[in-house]
Amino acid sequence: MDYTDRLYVAKIRSDMDGTMYYTLLGHGASEEPYNLFVVEETTGQVRIFDVLDREERASYILTGVA
Repeated sequence: MDYTDRLYVAKIRSDMDGTMYYTLLGHGASEEPYNLFVVEETTGQVRIFDVLDREERASYILTGVA
């Protein structure tokens, strides 16, 4: 499926009060292929910028950091 037209595909949240900054770690974010998944650092909304090819890579495991 093509999710590139969605506002976001996931959201990182924290139960802590105060200002949070969010990042993503893993293949497709901080590792090759870079910037496939991008998180808005102040809202935690995760966007995807390309169609995933399951034949190229079966799964993506990302770690959200607040």
